[in-house]
Amino acid sequence: MCGRYALDVTGPEIAAAFGGGLGVMSRPDLGTAASWRPHWNISPTMEAPIIRAAPDGGAVIDLVRWGLVPPWSHDAAPSSGLINARGETVASKPSFRDGFRRRRAIVPARGFYEWTSIGRRRIPHAIRSADDGLLAFAAIWSRCDRDSQAPFDTFAIITTAANDRLRPIHDRMPVVLDGADRERWLDHRAAADGGPSPEELQAMLRACPDERLRMHPVSTRVNRPVEDGPDLLAPVAIDADAERSRAAETPGLFDAEA
Repeated sequence: MCGRYALDVTGPEIAAAFGGGLGVMSRPDLGTAASWRPHWNISPTMEAPIIRAAPDGGAVIDLVRWGLVPPWSHDAAPSSGLINARGETVASKPSFRDGFRRRRAIVPARGFYEWTSIGRRRIPHAIRSADDGLLAFAAIWSRCDRDSQAPFDTFAIITTAANDRLRPIHDRMPVVLDGADRERWLDHRAAADGGPSPEELQAMLRACPDERLRMHPVSTRVNRPVEDGPDLLAPVAIDADAERSRAAETPGLFDAEA
């Protein structure tokens, strides 16, 4: 699962970080993400930058609402979106299959957050690139275009089974695209015209190598979506033994004798 992440760069810095490749990624244009400013606690229903194919064959970086609403859905409320799509079923589920075929995207991130339990406390961890670079999450997007309201776009991050390093914290993780996979993921040509086949795309939806990521505990302030700031990514010290001992000594709601 991916339910919270950080992106601590501006719109122009995203374009610089992801430009210079080949094909569609050689010239990502700044669309509506030109106004983006760093955020360290991006949560569902927020608008965040995604990189997607542009009509001219290049790529564009736009602000899109996190929480995919399928085109056929009658519920456009911000809380109705699907924030994650499982890589194992993204090609077949009605809510996601059109996005997988025709509307693939990349979500840039500095890192994401996951929680683990120590005693009765849930401790947040930041998971980041081992080289401190930006991560590229595989994603899909959707457009709702109804007569009763203005068109709007939404996206979902694709997840897969966690790698060995992350598994003690959570059993799912975002799909992280590297190298040529980023180019191919945004290539919407048909396979007969040189684009990726469904099998090639499916093969990309795997966990990244353990050594690609590093992680550390962070402040529980990140638990509150209203909190923001670079200190949310800063490591904090956690004494696991002390936390377990405190939990063992503190009665739970149903532990005290009547």
